Amino acid sequence: MVCATLMSLFVSTPSLAQTSHSIDIIYIESQQLTPEIYGQLVKQFQTDNTFEVGEACVPAHVFTVKIKDGATGDINSLFNAFKSKVSNTSLTQMSLLSDFNDEKFMNRCSSARLGR
Repeated sequence: MVCATLMSLFVSTPSLAQTSHSIDIIYIESQQLTPEIYGQLVKQFQTDNTFEVGEACVPAHVFTVKIKDGATGDINSLFNAFKSKVSNTSLTQMSLLSDFNDEKFMNRCSSARLGR
């Protein structure tokens, strides 16, 4: 009986660990995104300890921000922290694309480049 109870505790532990996974990348949309602004962001975050600006698709108005090792927080708090770091730039209007992944990013970029 005790053995079965202990086993159920050990079996349930991995599922708890799986629900709290780290965030590696966030996807952001901004109608203000231009090649110049993207270049400024890349430069600004070259030495940042938390964020690194990743890929961008200017026609689709989307870009990625990589979360560096050691950064903590949920997706919303990380997005808000990024927004506060760019508050002194001309990129003032941004939206978090919390349901995005690499495939959705590429599909949206392809569609924008084809004028859809």
